[in-house]
Amino acid sequence: MLNLINELDDESSPYLQLYKDQSIAWKAWSGSSLAFARTANKPIFLSIGYSASYWCREMSSNCFDHRSVALLLNEHFVNIKVDREERPDLDQVYQLAHQLLNGNAGAWPLSVFLCPHTLLPFFVGSYFDLNTNGQAIPFDQLLIRINDYYHNQAKDKDKLLAQVEHSFNKLSEVSVVTEADCQKSLWATALQRLMLQKDEQHGGFGHAPKFSMPVNLNFMMDSTVRKYISEVDFNHLHFTLKVMSERGMNDRIGGGFFRYSTDSQWRIPHFEKMLYDNGMLLEVYARAWFSNQNPIYKSAAFGIIRWLRQFMLSEFGVFYSALDSGINDRDGGFYLTSLVDIKSELDTDEFELFDLMFGLTEQSVSKEGKELFICFSQCKDLSASEKKLMRTRDAVLALYRSGRQKIENIRRGKILPNVDHKILTSSNAMVVKGLAVMA
Repeated sequence: MLNLINELDDESSPYLQLYKDQSIAWKAWSGSSLAFARTANKPIFLSIGYSASYWCREMSSNCFDHRSVALLLNEHFVNIKVDREERPDLDQVYQLAHQLLNGNAGAWPLSVFLCPHTLLPFFVGSYFDLNTNGQAIPFDQLLIRINDYYHNQAKDKDKLLAQVEHSFNKLSEVSVVTEADCQKSLWATALQRLMLQKDEQHGGFGHAPKFSMPVNLNFMMDSTVRKYISEVDFNHLHFTLKVMSERGMNDRIGGGFFRYSTDSQWRIPHFEKMLYDNGMLLEVYARAWFSNQNPIYKSAAFGIIRWLRQFMLSEFGVFYSALDSGINDRDGGFYLTSLVDIKSELDTDEFELFDLMFGLTEQSVSKEGKELFICFSQCKDLSASEKKLMRTRDAVLALYRSGRQKIENIRRGKILPNVDHKILTSSNAMVVKGLAVMA
């Protein structure tokens, strides 16, 4: 009988360490793990994620911690855990597989079922749960069906694997274009296709959940420099940058941008913060500030730098990779603040300003009369607040900074979310580039 034990105890990845005590016989991705799967002739269950991901932790709690799931996974599959920040190459391949098989982009956790002999995927998904309320197949039932499909429906399975292999081969074909073609033809086509996805009402691209997509924003900045961009698209770029920096997507208290917004208006974020997102956004906002001189761009850029120094800077002078989304299994627990605590810390003038800017009293109570926690998403800017309060800009800025510091002090009384202490060269390079542009 093959020995089934959890082998993650000696792994250095913070993500893999989260799963080392589970009853599932997790393995790391390695030649020996893949050989084990081939010998056992069991499909591979590949689970890819990262330590700061809220939904990775949720799937662990709602699936992997259950004995019924562990028994099914151990009996029918070889189970491999991958930290996508340690193996971005694997993540890229199987995220693409998600798009090929499902017609839409994947996410984390990424859940992939592989043929052990070819490592080609035959079923790909993201988050699964045991309690689906009839909306989907519970994860334990899904495992039973997938095992049956692999062993008892060989003809259909082999046909699907052949189609996946053909698709991968087609995507790997490279067409050669000249630099002039790239600038004049492909560049314009890429910009045109990007703008088909724009959200004219709230900025950005696509719908909720909405990501900042700094690569696309930088591409639009480059298009501006090359004068390839229309006035309409230029205005959409700066509308996006302004709205993102003002609303809950940007941590107006502690600085830095969250991973994504759960709504299309950038108001309610998913609260993890990633180094690479903020490194790229630092470059974007630095470039925007130097070209446009909008003070909100400067504030966003310096907010990222403040967050980097306070939370992410290691003793070696380089930066850690991520800050978790929650504390005590509560998403945003470190960042959300009650109205009672805010009122107790801010003086009358500071509270009046913050209430005007962020609508504190409007968002503090639910329809059921229950107290809610405040997410700092701006609804009025400083200029509007100056007029309403009949104060000078310097006076309003002083109130804002003093109030922000007091709310930061409230956070300091909480447990800090977990920091992923991995040092990633690529992410640090993005931060260095952003800092260089800001300098």
